[in-house]
Amino acid sequence: MQPNLKIVQSMETKKKAISLTTYRAFFIAKLLFIEPMSYEGIAQALAQDTILQKSCHKDTISNSINSLREAGFEIEKPKPSNNFKFHLISHPFKFNISKDEIMLLNMIRKSLYYQNNYELIFDINAIYEKFKSLANINEHIDLLENTNYLKNVNKKILEEIVKLCTTNADAQIVYNSPIYGNETFRIKSGKIVFENNRLYLWGYTYKYEMPAYLRIDKISAVKKEDETTKEDISLNNYVEYELTGNAAKNFIPKEDESIIEKTKNKIKIIANVVNKFNFNHRILAFAEECKILSPQWAIDKFIEHLDEIIKVYENEK
Repeated sequence: MQPNLKIVQSMETKKKAISLTTYRAFFIAKLLFIEPMSYEGIAQALAQDTILQKSCHKDTISNSINSLREAGFEIEKPKPSNNFKFHLISHPFKFNISKDEIMLLNMIRKSLYYQNNYELIFDINAIYEKFKSLANINEHIDLLENTNYLKNVNKKILEEIVKLCTTNADAQIVYNSPIYGNETFRIKSGKIVFENNRLYLWGYTYKYEMPAYLRIDKISAVKKEDETTKEDISLNNYVEYELTGNAAKNFIPKEDESIIEKTKNKIKIIANVVNKFNFNHRILAFAEECKILSPQWAIDKFIEHLDEIIKVYENEK
């Protein structure tokens, strides 16, 4: 027995049937996502659609706009100040993510900074920027923004510094120093360090004849020298200090520290100091149970640090 052709066609039509009223509303929403539209512009777009294939009266368009508003769309009505166009202000299709999930994302991103894969980090940051544009809570936007530690770093400059550090090449850099302002000097590149949520270039400055720890976001220009100085220049700043009492008993060396001498009540440590400020704070934590032994510049810098602390309290008198 053959099926009734008309019944089959009717059934197929029902399967394909959609609500044109709902379709029209979402079609108008799609238009407003792209740009503000006037009554006339919406009517023309509706007429050109392959499904609707006909224009609509203003009242029909207004009904669709009101349906969108009831669904959570904020749409500004046409008026002289907006060139008589509907403007989409906000919509309910927001990025839904919790504060805890953002904190986890930030932990993942921060861990990447220690891997030295900065190309990947820039790609990840682009994704996070998209997250930020979709977030609808200011606190969440701030959390995503505040952990972008490369936001003030020039990508091309960072790429050039990475190349320099692979061969410890010499380069001329323009650096915005907090003390001297913009200055140009030659540096023997050493390595890139991520510390205190910032990227630093560790290298030897010929101008000051000493290693330096330079914030990469403060470097505005870098140019590799044609020739690299052949002399053996150490990028290490070794400092010896000793600990006594509980500080000696509970001491756990960091990655850049080694115990070189140990007795019952005293230990002697050698440290490769990359960041003098952080080193001084570590020494301060040991209080009177710590003493810097050498070199003299480390002792002098520590005394200067103590004097600055004392001045803070003197100024409060």
